[in-house]
This record gives sequence, structure tokens and C-alpha cells, in this order.
Amino acid sequence: MLIATPDKSKKNIDLIDTIQRLGVSYHFENEIEASLQFMYNAYHELCGEDGNDLYTVALRFRFRLLRQQGHYVSCDVFNKFKNPEGNFKESLISNVEGMLSLYEAANYLVHDEDILEEALKFTITHLESMSPKLSNFLGRQVNQALKLPIQKTLTRLGARQFMSLYQQDQSHNVILLNFAKLDFNKLQKQHKREPSALTKYVTIFNSSTRKYSEYSYSSTYKIFVSFWVICNHIKSRKKKKKDLYLRNRLKDVV
Repeated sequence: MLIATPDKSKKNIDLIDTIQRLGVSYHFENEIEASLQFMYNAYHELCGEDGNDLYTVALRFRFRLLRQQGHYVSCDVFNKFKNPEGNFKESLISNVEGMLSLYEAANYLVHDEDILEEALKFTITHLESMSPKLSNFLGRQVNQALKLPIQKTLTRLGARQFMSLYQQDQSHNVILLNFAKLDFNKLQKQHKREPSALTKYVTIFNSSTRKYSEYSYSSTYKIFVSFWVICNHIKSRKKKKKDLYLRNRLKDVV
């Protein structure tokens, strides 16, 4: 499905994006890192090959994927989509997927990146106005993105939402979707077991230190909520590290 050999094809980039949004990227860490490192090293060359394809010039793919991975790439590549007056071209508005990609990419802006701030305003204004006129599938994508862009979405929550959207895509990869569902259900069962393990540990810990009465339920609950949020986007194979983190956190509080 995804090989470690660097591949600059749009199909491979799309596959990486889908795998990440389905929440199963931790199964393909080496392959994804190899591909993204290749893209980062050849970023300007690849963007030149993409020409004026708004959808591909790293908006949904190269730019956003690389910044997601922690690689800094220049946003100057988006200047090609501006007119001589310095505004984004009106012709972009009719390209809904391109506009959505630009919006998601612009959410990865850092300080003093004026062009991305302009891109956010430009895309939000037009996506909101066109949303009611779009098909059910595309409309759901736009509405969901405007409500909570990828950059602000928790991995597990985003994966669950994306699964329902991806399933409506007629070109979706059936094997990949089913794999993501199985993986999600497996992790969900694990998360359901963790509250009882946490409760048991808190009881044992406080009893052994004779501080049970001083440790209120509300304090326990606050720690658990914080721990739960963190766990929702930590790989399942790091369970021992999560347990260690929890124990250290409890010792700090009790």
C-alpha cells in the first residue's frame, strides 16, 4: 500500500494524507517519514512541477503535510495565486477543493506570515458563502473544516469524523477504511479499560501513603480528564510510558 521508497506522485501524497487523517499513521511511521523527507528536500522543485494546481501545490498535500510533520517550508509558493494587485485571484473561488486545501494549509501559519493570514480571510469568506450550495458530501467537508480545521483537531476525534466522510467518497480505499475502523475499535476498547485501571491505582496509591482522605474525588477526576485527552492521541504501544506518566503526575499532586 505504502512503501518506504520516496515517491513524489500525487497518488502517494494523497495516500499519506488519508492515512494520517484516518488515525493509523503510527503503523507506517518509517514509510511516511521517508516520503515526507524526500518532499522536503525537493520542495521547491516539486512545487514548480505542480504549476498552478492550487489543490496540489502543497495546500492539501506538500505544504500542509510538511508543516504537520514539523518541517518549515516557505509560504512564498502561494504568491503565484495572486493577481498583480496583490490579491488572491477570483478564479480560485470556483475551485472548491483547492479553496478548502488553501484554508487547511493557512491554519498552519506562524508569526508574520501575512500571505497565510490573507488566505484564511479569503477562504473563510468564500467557503461560508458557497457552503449551502454545495453537494452533501462536499458541503459536509467544508462545514466540518470551518468548524474545526485539521490543525486544531485531536487525532482520535478527527479520525472518527473523517471516517464517516471518507466512506462517502466513491473513490475511497475499502481495505484502508476497514483497517482504520478495526484499529479505532481496538484502541477504543483499550481506552475503556483504562478508567478502571486508573481508579484501582489511585486507591492503592492513596492507601499506601495514608493520604486517601486528603485526595478528593474532584482532584482525581481532573487528573483523569487531562490524562484521557493526552492518551487519545498517543500510540497504543506506549502504554507503559502512559502509566509511568500518570504515576509521576499523581505523586506531584497527592
